[in-house]
Amino acid sequence: MFNTLKTEKGYRKLFLAGVINGIGDRFSQVALLTLILQMTGSGLAVGITMALRMIPFFAVQSNQQQPLKKNGPKKRDGHNRYRKSIYCFIFSGNQQCR
Repeated sequence: MFNTLKTEKGYRKLFLAGVINGIGDRFSQVALLTLILQMTGSGLAVGITMALRMIPFFAVQSNQQQPLKKNGPKKRDGHNRYRKSIYCFIFSGNQQCR
């Protein structure tokens, strides 16, 4: 991986952009949860917000096993990528999906 980062300038820029994006996402999450805590004064509201942010990840993860049983291993990958992209677009807003 480090050799690729050294030799491929385009990949190095993309990798660093992903790192900066991830740091920004974490700061955004901390700021949002702090704001909710300050506005409501309730740890329960913060917990509910954190749980709501996790719903898309659980939905994608729980649905990944079904296509394998129905279609076999070859058709599963494309189906999961499509489903994951839909969930990411709908639920996670402007955040990067992994």
